[in-house]
Amino acid sequence: MGEVYRAEDLRLSQNVALKFLPLSMTQDENARARFHQEVRLAREVSHPNVCRVFDIGEIEGRLFLTMEYVDGEDLASLLRRIGQFPQAKALDIARQMCAGIAAAHEHGVLHRDLKPANIMLDGRGRVRITDFGLASLAENLDAAELRSGTPAYMAPEQLAGTEVTQRSDIYSLGLVLYEIFAGKKAFDAATLPELLRLREKSAPSSISSIVHDVDPLVERVILRCLEKDPAKRPATALQVAAALPGGDPLAAALAAGETPSPEMVAAAGAKEGLRPNIAWMCFLLMLVGLAGVALLADKLTILSYAPLPMSPDVLAAKARETAQQLKCGSESLDSFHGFGRFTGYFDYVKQHDQSKTRWESLRSGVPPILVFWYRQAPVYLESNEFYSSQTIAPDLPPNTSPGMCQMFFDMQGRLAEMEAVPPQYDKSSEPAPATNWSALFAAAGLDLAAFHTVAPQWTSPNDSDTRAAWEGNWPGKPNLPLRVEAASYRGNPVFLKLVWPWMIPDQTHATRSGWSDTVQSALLILALFIVLFFGMRLAAKNLATGRADRQGAFRLALFVFLLTCSAGILFEHHVPTTHELMIFMIATGWGLIAAAIVWFLYLALESHVRRRWPNSLISWSRLVAGQWRDPLVGRDILIGLLTGVVWVVLERSSLWVTITWLNKVPLPPVDALDLIQLQGIRFSIADILLNVVIFVFGALAFFLVFFMLKLRLKKDWFAAWAMVLLFAIPAALSDNPALNFASAALLCGLGIFVLLRFGLLALLLTLVVNNVLEAYPLTARIFEWHGQATLFVFALILVLAIFGLRTATKGQPLFGAIAVED
Repeated sequence: MGEVYRAEDLRLSQNVALKFLPLSMTQDENARARFHQEVRLAREVSHPNVCRVFDIGEIEGRLFLTMEYVDGEDLASLLRRIGQFPQAKALDIARQMCAGIAAAHEHGVLHRDLKPANIMLDGRGRVRITDFGLASLAENLDAAELRSGTPAYMAPEQLAGTEVTQRSDIYSLGLVLYEIFAGKKAFDAATLPELLRLREKSAPSSISSIVHDVDPLVERVILRCLEKDPAKRPATALQVAAALPGGDPLAAALAAGETPSPEMVAAAGAKEGLRPNIAWMCFLLMLVGLAGVALLADKLTILSYAPLPMSPDVLAAKARETAQQLKCGSESLDSFHGFGRFTGYFDYVKQHDQSKTRWESLRSGVPPILVFWYRQAPVYLESNEFYSSQTIAPDLPPNTSPGMCQMFFDMQGRLAEMEAVPPQYDKSSEPAPATNWSALFAAAGLDLAAFHTVAPQWTSPNDSDTRAAWEGNWPGKPNLPLRVEAASYRGNPVFLKLVWPWMIPDQTHATRSGWSDTVQSALLILALFIVLFFGMRLAAKNLATGRADRQGAFRLALFVFLLTCSAGILFEHHVPTTHELMIFMIATGWGLIAAAIVWFLYLALESHVRRRWPNSLISWSRLVAGQWRDPLVGRDILIGLLTGVVWVVLERSSLWVTITWLNKVPLPPVDALDLIQLQGIRFSIADILLNVVIFVFGALAFFLVFFMLKLRLKKDWFAAWAMVLLFAIPAALSDNPALNFASAALLCGLGIFVLLRFGLLALLLTLVVNNVLEAYPLTARIFEWHGQATLFVFALILVLAIFGLRTATKGQPLFGAIAVED
């Protein structure tokens, strides 16, 4: 096809290679066209293992091209000179050849003349694939060109002139690999008929019969490449590289500029999890961390101050008894209850009490920061609000139907508020009987004689014919003024409200959102729509190009759908009416929305991460593929659980330092708790399921931001610093900026370390465990009634940790091997 010379580029002072079309072929239009095609196709492929072609020119009627000068020797002459290669060197050459061929195939280019003479090794041992003179784009190959090439290295289908595909190049690759490892040709024939007869009648000699120390896996890979049926050969050169001993399929794929498949990512990486001693250390550290979380919770949260002597069942029984005594509403058909918080007290204390013991009054239960609410009705309680969590609440459905009643109690069972709805129809014309206010005061734990009558100021939200009000002090607390507002209808109480000094009417302090809140909301909605719009476009593009992991996206979407539906159904108050259909529709609707969003976001992002940072997805890909008992999956589950617990310990420790040491006047106890878990195990399960769904999104968002910074800033450490600053700067705008900044930076750094070292799965577990433990009403008093939530979530974490421990050490003695000496 040409004559090649070494030359010097006088302008750049470097050696290049000049390839001239022979003078006898200069006037051959087919040869000239093939020469131009070689340049075009070689330029399509830019890869370290493919010889670069720079330009094409013509001088005195002779065509030439300039190309990279490779200071080395081609494999054909090397094999004649030294025979076979050592196995380690042969493997290195084989992987580089696979990477170069894969890069060509990635651009749709078939080499069609792969042989030792067209593969060079430079002075540093780096492979260069040369001579694309017979190469062609797969879709442009016509029947007349099928049999062009070197017969000794053609695939059977190429010799027969039936087809030429990527698998044809794989066959040629197998023949070259055979020579590299065996030191001789697989089929050595002097004539073409003899070559065809050898291929048809016999198989190549086994390499192990020629070279005794060859790895059997090498021989199996080569024999697969030499299958007569193209369908039985490896589909890509990367599959060949991945199957070779010690091969790194991800490195091979990245080197070839190809996007590794999800299966390739799952097959890559370590096959072992953790050594037993390391796994046990992680497990024990997590146990210590859980104990620390519980102890810190008893020093920081409302539950550590407020007394909780009565369980929900006891309080509900007390509520039913009080409703019966006060004739609150009509006969009950349905009821529901829960926990909540009275607000405003913390701000009031901050303004009126600067002592170091200002929060100690909470231990008496007065004023009641935590409250128990109870609702009953003569009809089934149903709410059609499109919520994804509990739909029966103090204001849902509205307390407006005749016979409905809702009450609020402090944690000692004393009535604090009551709203009852009187009958809608009353034909009685007699004067209303006197109201027994003493019974109402007794239910509130107050003595009517200790209060004096004042003019009423608060009105009942429902109809009433008598209003009354009193003022006094809470028994035993002369510095705590209390106002009692009440109303009745025909002698039956329908309204009670204990008015503390910090309470003001809702409509008085309700304010409209400022322009900044409006702008922030608008920007958030705009950002969401931008993400959805571009995410859908990117997902559609990935689907069209075939790069998207359809199976993984479907499994993740199904997982999110099932968890969202289950959480919605568990949160609901179920009644024997057609409202159950509405509950099912609402839960299914939220499940479909969540599944659709995570489906297209996963399709939009996963293939790009898989192309540029596949190591972060190895254990995730194995889990999504159903390999949940894989040791690497177990390792990342155990590490994620441990890191989530450590995260909470660090965060709570920082808060404890802030509250205890850095403030002369103590800060209020933490009240950002999700009290719904106190209502029972059903609600605890629902809340955990919802947290898992939320932090599938959270982990993907954290991962996406870091991945974008990593692409933009190139260096992992630079991206990590940028991520830490984004995460920690808002914390510096609060009280104690130095401590809060350091704490936020440390926690963000911990998340980045987990992501970089272990990947997406460990990060997801970290965020889920962190959020669950932060939101749960935890306590070290696990044998009290409210300790069941702590026991449940700790037991769940321990079960997962035991699973991670056993799976991460799979195949290894869990307690270590015992050495036995003779």
